[in-house]
Amino acid sequence: ALVAIGRMEDASSLLHSAIENAYAAGERFLLWRIHASLGRLYCATGHQEAAGKERSAARAFIDELVGDSLQRHPPDEKGLVHVNAVRLEVEAEYIP
Repeated sequence: ALVAIGRMEDASSLLHSAIENAYAAGERFLLWRIHASLGRLYCATGHQEAAGKERSAARAFIDELVGDSLQRHPPDEKGLVHVNAVRLEVEAEYIP
């Protein structure tokens, strides 16, 4: 919402605070989303190098979460992973 009204610095500050708070609270599941949001903000403001770093951080957290999940629920002989009902969210965006 802050980005939509042109308050980029406020949005950046809020996202950096959110990252600190998520680390402090041990909320690993939130970190990838916050880093991805910060990456989009940097991209929108022309900071491509910083955007790339944030997208890489988001991907690293996703890889970590997937790895942890596969350790708890290893694939069967067909390579399929079976888990009890869970909420799965996937977010993707095209970045040229």
